[in-house]
Amino acid sequence: MDDTMRTIGAIIGACIFTGLIWMWVREINNDLTVVDTKVELKDGTVYLCVEADPNRDGMTYIRKPQNTGLRSITIPTNNIKMITRFK
Repeated sequence: MDDTMRTIGAIIGACIFTGLIWMWVREINNDLTVVDTKVELKDGTVYLCVEADPNRDGMTYIRKPQNTGLRSITIPTNNIKMITRFK
């Protein structure tokens, strides 16, 4: 009887752990695919993207811009008018 209870407890613990890992992976995937950033350039071009990272090297890395078919775009930071996050 004691071994049966340990086995049931281990199965329940494994199910809870698996559920937590699944929720964590789902949140990461959602964060990497949801378009929630708008980058507006000085020339009027607007990119809706997943993420825009201005870097110290003077370049801004735009990840997964919508409707371009590209994985990322690199633009000089001084060409950017505004970066806005929305949800």
